[in-house]
Amino acid sequence: SVALLDPLSGEKSGDAAKSEITKIKVNNTLRRAIRDALGTLTLGAKDPAARIAAADTMFKTPDATNIEPLDAAIASETVASVKALLEQARAASVLVSDRPEADKLAAVALIGGRGDRNALSPLTAIEANSEGAVKDAATAAIANINSTLALWDAGQNIW
Repeated sequence: SVALLDPLSGEKSGDAAKSEITKIKVNNTLRRAIRDALGTLTLGAKDPAARIAAADTMFKTPDATNIEPLDAAIASETVASVKALLEQARAASVLVSDRPEADKLAAVALIGGRGDRNALSPLTAIEANSEGAVKDAATAAIANINSTLALWDAGQNIW
């Protein structure tokens, strides 16, 4: 017999035979769901570092379902640097959504303005999976970032 505990309170809630219990298998899908849920929960954390971590996670793993929680977090954010990261995370999520072309063009511009290597991933993905103005904007943003990074690399080699 195995003692069962309430997951919220931790109190004993009964007993069950071991054969009656099914073990939850943790796979990448479950890990991703947990990570995304924690990211959404930490958007409202008091600590700016926690909100930054949540924004970073959502930027790196964009999902259309993140847009609404990010909109709420952006509306209530008071720290400018955190707000900028939340807006970038929202933009990355817009790129993987079915939002209109105008929204995607604005998202490409925002992420392109970030100008770092991390911006290349969502831009490369949208470039490969879109056409027309969005593809052209992503191509231009990628070229601009690569040009800037090449200049920085050359500058570092001189020193």
